[in-house]
Amino acid sequence: MGILACRPMKWGQGMSQEDFMNKDQCILLDTEDNVIGQCSKKKSHIFSELAPRGILHRAFSVFLFDSEGRMLLQKRANDKVTFRSVWTNTCCSHPLHGYNPTEVDTQEDVVCRLMSDQRYYSVTPSNITYPHGLG
Repeated sequence: MGILACRPMKWGQGMSQEDFMNKDQCILLDTEDNVIGQCSKKKSHIFSELAPRGILHRAFSVFLFDSEGRMLLQKRANDKVTFRSVWTNTCCSHPLHGYNPTEVDTQEDVVCRLMSDQRYYSVTPSNITYPHGLG
């Protein structure tokens, strides 16, 4: 496969994090990874007695390494709605329910969309490693 050029995208201007957390619909899963519905990103991340780790939903993480094997980490902003000020992977997000074209089509498409939002990267699909044999 060749290199996928990820172009910067501008969307959702004028919307707050809270707006997106309520608008964006995560894909809900059962424990066998079967799609069972959708709910807001905000609701899927609420910890409760019935859902101590939130509601099970599809998500992905990106890990970027330099030529010396060091992983690029990020510290989430203090004003984020979820997981404020936490050191975490390079970036992560969710394929969302109800998008046309769907964000669930290919993992490469989802990664490119996320990476192009605020960053300027080229992604080589053959260099992407998927956990649990997803690639």
